[in-house]
Amino acid sequence: MNPFLSLKNRLLTFALCISLIPIAITTTVYYFHAKNALQHRILEDLSAIAESRKQHILSFLERIEIRTADFSADGFIRRCFETILRKGNLQHDAVLRLNKYLSKKKLPLSRHLTAIALVDKNGKVVSSTDEKLIGKDFPDHEVFLQGIQKSYGETSIGQQHYPPDPDAKCMLVSAPIIAPRGVETRGVIINAYSLSALNEITTNRVGMGKTGEIYLVSKEKLQLTWSRFSDDAISPHVMDTEPVRKFVEEGKEMVGAYRDYRGRAVVGASKCLPEYGCVLLAEIDKAEAFAPLRRFGLVALFFGIASAVAVTSLGISFAVSTSNPIREMKDAAERFAGGDLDYRVKTARRDEIGVLAGSFNAMAEKLKAEIAGHKCTEKVLRESEQRFRIIFDRVIDGILIADTETKRFYTGNTAICQMLGRSAEEIKNLGIVDIHPKKDLPFVLEQFEKQAKGETTLANDIPVQRKDGTVFYADINTSRVTFDGKTYLMGIFRDITARKKIEDTLRVINDSLEQRIAERTAVLVKVNKELKVKIAERRRAEEELRKLFNAVEQSPCSVVITDVQGKIEYVNPKFSRVTGYAPEEVIGQNPRILKSDEKPSGEYKRLWDTITSGGEWEGEFHNRRKNGELYWEYASISPIRNPEGVITHFVAIKEDITERKRTEEELKMQRDHLEYLTNRLTASNKELEAFCYSVSHDLRAPLRGIDGFSKALLEDYSDQLDAQGKNYLQRVCAASKYMGQLIDDLLNLSRITRGEMSCKKVDLSALAKAIALELQETEPERQSEFIIAEKLVVNGSPNLLQIALKNLLSNAWKFTRKRPRAVIELGMKQHNGKPVYFVRDNGAGFDMAYVNKLFGAFQRLHPKTDFEGTGIGLATVQRIIHRHGGQIWGEGAVDQGATFFFTI
Repeated sequence: MNPFLSLKNRLLTFALCISLIPIAITTTVYYFHAKNALQHRILEDLSAIAESRKQHILSFLERIEIRTADFSADGFIRRCFETILRKGNLQHDAVLRLNKYLSKKKLPLSRHLTAIALVDKNGKVVSSTDEKLIGKDFPDHEVFLQGIQKSYGETSIGQQHYPPDPDAKCMLVSAPIIAPRGVETRGVIINAYSLSALNEITTNRVGMGKTGEIYLVSKEKLQLTWSRFSDDAISPHVMDTEPVRKFVEEGKEMVGAYRDYRGRAVVGASKCLPEYGCVLLAEIDKAEAFAPLRRFGLVALFFGIASAVAVTSLGISFAVSTSNPIREMKDAAERFAGGDLDYRVKTARRDEIGVLAGSFNAMAEKLKAEIAGHKCTEKVLRESEQRFRIIFDRVIDGILIADTETKRFYTGNTAICQMLGRSAEEIKNLGIVDIHPKKDLPFVLEQFEKQAKGETTLANDIPVQRKDGTVFYADINTSRVTFDGKTYLMGIFRDITARKKIEDTLRVINDSLEQRIAERTAVLVKVNKELKVKIAERRRAEEELRKLFNAVEQSPCSVVITDVQGKIEYVNPKFSRVTGYAPEEVIGQNPRILKSDEKPSGEYKRLWDTITSGGEWEGEFHNRRKNGELYWEYASISPIRNPEGVITHFVAIKEDITERKRTEEELKMQRDHLEYLTNRLTASNKELEAFCYSVSHDLRAPLRGIDGFSKALLEDYSDQLDAQGKNYLQRVCAASKYMGQLIDDLLNLSRITRGEMSCKKVDLSALAKAIALELQETEPERQSEFIIAEKLVVNGSPNLLQIALKNLLSNAWKFTRKRPRAVIELGMKQHNGKPVYFVRDNGAGFDMAYVNKLFGAFQRLHPKTDFEGTGIGLATVQRIIHRHGGQIWGEGAVDQGATFFFTI
């Protein structure tokens, strides 16, 4: 056989060619997947670059807003501005001083800051680093209108500005100027920043290739920063591209492919800055982005076309050369199957088909010989089957063989035919559902499934329906048999109808007997006339009785049952453990053996009258155990009636309450003692209150005298006193003033612990803002920032919480005095699922080694010469927080600030 003409090699060659198709398909799919992945990665990179530049721009804008807010809070600027407004002379020395201060102290702080202007509330420029602006009016300018409406510390950035001079491209930031002592807005400070700062951010094109660029566009679609492909012209370019339109019309960002302002196809990402009225775009030419995929796409296309041509050609050739000999083989097989055992295939091929034709001819010869042998075997099998059939039909019990899957009958013997009243041919057309009553089919099918699975072999009392509709009962014993490689279930039916009738007769007799027993004893309730139901009910009753017995035996309470004369018939184990009497010692006795003779006899008579009249008695006994020890028990005694309503027994449920009585006695003693202590505390509080008022009145009078006479000496005799004498008198005045403040703090501390609280919703944020404003007004020249979280609402006393917040914020204000810029924060965080409030500052802090001294009265962690105070404030705060059921603690470090946490 020529190996190159063999069917195997042809198939192998064809299979190899076919394998080119999935390779070509895979290459094509991979090409498109790579294209999508590359586009996705490019868009992600562009989006990340745009987001990075956006954050850089936002950071820059935030810095210039903070700087403008700092300028508006500058004490020198505010005082000079107020002086200019009062005198109304734009040539006044104050204007010159202010212009010089702005030019030398503020303008050099940023190389992008081009000009600073101070505008009064009518829109007129009263001071500026650019003298040409002084006296000009800006009443309708957007940045002025926005700035004049802002509150203290807030700023506004106007739209990017394009004057005729290209070097003057700028953006304006404004902030209100508040009067030095008050909350009235006196004017606006406007800082002008060059747009070149934004160009420095957007012209950083690292990672953007040869055609990538980043630029800003305003909501008027005007180019704000330089572009790689356009000059920085006087008139900015109009950028009417798809991402710009999406921003202007819908306020949305975009990532994808589109045409840029040059009409070139690009891929890009946009990031909106709506609060500043502009959008940031990062773009790269599509041709540069997808250049690596071009060569790969051409290779995939060529490979796919070549694979398709090769597979098609080889397929046609292989089909033509193979189909004819296969058809000849098919015809030969059909004739052989039709009985022409002498027909042979004629072929001269030398490939696998030729070998197959030769094998077919050899197989035909062997089959011809085997068929002859099978005919002899069939004759022997028929004789054997006849013998089996004779035995099968002569068995007395009925036999049915059923298919375990279809539940149809394969065959049955003569006995089963007689039992069912059907012929053997009829049985072959029946199934299990045809020989059993319909109402019993679920039970019958369940038994059949168990027997088919081998879970059981015998099914008892199975109802079987004859052809005429009558029913007989049979016990069915089964076994599994196999015919022709298939498993069947053989069932042997034994008719038990006669036995069933005997059992039914016995059942009727038993039912009658059970009925008579039920009527005589009157214990069981008639539920059904059938014996099975009676037995089931009895079993359930016995089970319930057993449960009840176990419950009584294991009950934590003593249970005693007596007859109607009061003689004990039953006690449970708990009774024996409580009293010390064994059951045999008390059976037949009266419960009076437990009497301690402490209860009046009349009470026992009322007990007996109550239960014998059918009522239930509840009460306490002070009884005596077998060892003579007395104990208390709470008892509930009630009668037990028979079905006729006659009292037959009494049951007592008793609980040992000795420990409870002892506990109640101890509690009563504690309540009496607590009431005594409460009365003493009330009297002490009244005495303390009277003492506080006495201290307030009696100590203040001499203090006022000391202070007054000391000041009089200083005023009237100052020329007769030397410097040391004056110093002594001044120290006496300061000491008397400090003593008065100390008395006030002590009185406030005592009132906090005594006064009644009236709790309601308290807005801590609003309280803190009011306190912060008061503190800033006391020292307007200080640079300070209060960070107060919004909507901090708690439930408590408004007055006490105001005192606590004022102490905490005043402490923070005091200890940040030496900082160039004080930062004080009120906030909230979650700790273990509960809100914790805190006041944080960047002041002097404290050493954590002395943290335990923080909340003690008169405890100070800093020298009095550095920071004034009496040392009462934190003790007052702690008592207020404790009265609200909360906790307070502090954390800090020397020269690194302090934080005080508290819960409410």
